[in-house]
Amino acid sequence: MLVDLHIHTYHSDGTMSPKEVVEEAKRNNIGIISITDHDVLDSYDELMVEAKKSNITAIRGVEIDSIFEGHLVHLLAYNFNDNEKLFKLINAAKQTLLETSDELIKRMSKDYPSISIEDYQVYEYDRRKGGWKGIHYLLDRNITEGLFDGMKFYGQYECGHEKFAFPDVEEVCKVVHEADGYVVLAHPCNY
Repeated sequence: MLVDLHIHTYHSDGTMSPKEVVEEAKRNNIGIISITDHDVLDSYDELMVEAKKSNITAIRGVEIDSIFEGHLVHLLAYNFNDNEKLFKLINAAKQTLLETSDELIKRMSKDYPSISIEDYQVYEYDRRKGGWKGIHYLLDRNITEGLFDGMKFYGQYECGHEKFAFPDVEEVCKVVHEADGYVVLAHPCNY
């Protein structure tokens, strides 16, 4: 049986809905999946309904942005129970993630008169194109030529994850374990 335990939907930086993820898994004979959107659990309810219809085993998951020794680390949390402390931690990580782009736009607006935080706050983009709001905004305001070209500005304007108050790895592990879940390092070759 094939397994894919690291999938993103358009609820974070992917391009498909949870239903489409399940349909794609079915087409590819994948029997066990987990949607691990960045710092959100918004896919979970739809995933469970669609996976059951397709006779696919779905494992609850999330990818949590965290910090270890001053560096960004993505941790995958799996099979955890409902837990208020964990949900608060995930939501705090999400708010911090959104803050990175807010701060980037504030800082860049001093150098680029065509953008502003006010404009950014009302800006909407097509989530099915992947990525996230900050880089779409820079593309749509003609600051960048390609969607992921905007990533360089996060470092240039000191708005990388390591500059913000994401939870530390030890805290994430502790809270996920308290919720009877498992923690796995995402992208191990990156570290």
